[in-house]
Amino acid sequence: MESYNKKIGNFGEKIARDYLLDKGYKILGGNIQLGHKELDIVASCGDVLVFFEVKTRTSERFGSADGAMSVRKTGEIKQAISRFLVRAERAGFLGKFGDIRLDFISVDIDKVCKTAKVKHYKDVG
Repeated sequence: MESYNKKIGNFGEKIARDYLLDKGYKILGGNIQLGHKELDIVASCGDVLVFFEVKTRTSERFGSADGAMSVRKTGEIKQAISRFLVRAERAGFLGKFGDIRLDFISVDIDKVCKTAKVKHYKDVG
């Protein structure tokens, strides 16, 4: 059975995907396991390949979602991106992209008002 935290995380990632589609991004994949790390969303915008880390919070108890991205977390994601790029290069997938970027999306959900506040931080890596 899926844990509450996993359900909230999946819901936040769905909100993030919808946000990105509205902004013109093309979703290429998500929840890609690479070792002990997962790439939440992989998308493109023009010739830019963008990797997204998504953090979702439903309360301030452990801080807001945008405070959840640390230097250590960024380093772990960069390692996962490197693994992804090696595999993608072997598959001939990278030829159409001129640049690569790591972005962060925070989703703070207000359960009372049933709203979500999305913040998109570009090029955090």
